[in-house]
Amino acid sequence: MRRSLGALLIAGLLAACGGVDTGAETQPAQEDGAAGDVTAMACSDCPWLYVRCMSRATTPEAQATCEEARLLCEETFCTYGAAAE
Repeated sequence: MRRSLGALLIAGLLAACGGVDTGAETQPAQEDGAAGDVTAMACSDCPWLYVRCMSRATTPEAQATCEEARLLCEETFCTYGAAAE
């Protein structure tokens, strides 16, 4: 639940920064065996998503939103070895 909420929040924040194509189709759910790979790939996306958001941030508030989105992304997807909730 927490991961899906985090992913939705990140998508919403990136949409506000112009980083999400709202017309894109959703991908089918991953099988359990690929969950670790998907999490690792999502974690590696956090830095470039932050850079992309900051490049479009024109106000201090938008920059703060980018920083919050980066922290949330890392908290959600970069918790290696953490117990699943």
